[in-house]
Amino acid sequence: MRHILNKTTSTQCPRLPNVGYRLLMLVTMVCTIFVSQCARADISDCTVTLSPTAHNYGELLEGQQNFVSTAQGNATGLSQRSSNLTVTCPQAERMDLRFSGTSLADGTFAFGGKGKLNVVLASAVLDGNAVELSKTKHKGVNISPIVADSQTLSADDEITIGSNSSVKGMNLNAVVTVNPYLLQSAFVVKDASVQEENLIIELMAVN
Repeated sequence: MRHILNKTTSTQCPRLPNVGYRLLMLVTMVCTIFVSQCARADISDCTVTLSPTAHNYGELLEGQQNFVSTAQGNATGLSQRSSNLTVTCPQAERMDLRFSGTSLADGTFAFGGKGKLNVVLASAVLDGNAVELSKTKHKGVNISPIVADSQTLSADDEITIGSNSSVKGMNLNAVVTVNPYLLQSAFVVKDASVQEENLIIELMAVN
């Protein structure tokens, strides 16, 4: 099962006027759903949904941002947004989730060509009971499980729902929180710019 919490595309919009030293810029993050057939019939009978399916940051002006100095240059953080992730299966299943998308050199999710996206998975409830989250892969590499109530994610991280692989359930609810950051140089554009970032969430088949 695959969800896409939208990725970097760049489109040109009609030319917009400068306001002092501020340039108008559009930044959106859209969520759509793609379902793929998995190896196991029982997993493919599960449904995966995200709500809301869109986070739209609207029009951003450089002069209205609070920039701070970072190693990559001055950057501003946009507001934190959350989506509810729900997985429903007809029978109790082990649930393993993989998070992927365009990444920076350090594995952080990219946000457009001049930004990054911090992603956290938390508040997991399985069949009505709060459960921990086990990170079993970091940046696509197997690791000794890191168990916690919330997990900060890098591209190609894999999360098992529960403190170990024996935990199974039919109904999962969790919260995916995203927090975009943009470099000040992202606002230096002649035309309005639209940035979107896809975060792919896949419910994996377990052999």
